[in-house]
Amino acid sequence: MSLEKSEAFVLKVVRFRARDQVVTVFSREKGLFSLFAAGSKKRGLLEPLMHVELICIPAKGELVKLHDVTTLDTKRPLRQHFRKLQAASAMLNALSSSQLPYKTSPLLYRSLEVHLKKLEEAEDPEILLISFLIKLLKHDSFLRITPTCARCRATPSCIEQGEAVCESHSFIDSFLFTIEEMQCLQLLFDLRNFEELQKLDSPKELCHKVRRLFNQMTKQKAPC
Repeated sequence: MSLEKSEAFVLKVVRFRARDQVVTVFSREKGLFSLFAAGSKKRGLLEPLMHVELICIPAKGELVKLHDVTTLDTKRPLRQHFRKLQAASAMLNALSSSQLPYKTSPLLYRSLEVHLKKLEEAEDPEILLISFLIKLLKHDSFLRITPTCARCRATPSCIEQGEAVCESHSFIDSFLFTIEEMQCLQLLFDLRNFEELQKLDSPKELCHKVRRLFNQMTKQKAPC
């Protein structure tokens, strides 16, 4: 019997029958995939947000079957803080809704790993969530934010079809941002240092706008 090992974060757990589970994970080695966990012994070892090591039995034309699981981190600090738990759950949902199955993305996996770790210590959970959503859109080439409008040299104030544009080149369904919000988006889009991120304050309503933008962009780009 061939076995495959994967390091993963648990995104979603669905109960199946009396004691079984169907589990969606995002792994370093295989990206997003679902597995079948049979029996009650695995309960408690596979819960959303957990960082785990999986030993799976590969299968063709059906769910991968779980052979064994080792818990690496329960992410307890996030579970004890409601706003941090909300932000972490939103990150997991964003991955689940936007990624194609078995699309290996080691950089995206690392980004999730680091954002969740920094979230444990963050005073402003929303800025970490905004950062992750923007990094996810950037990773999948859904978003490009530049200091000037994508169609002229004016200061951008909107996001139109994934590009930063000025009001003159926006449409009725463009996402409008304040100057302060656009500056924050630009910083987050280019940011590579989490120490700088801790100095940022998320402007009011920016998190709500970015989540709406993410939902629209990933829906538009979703395969038929």
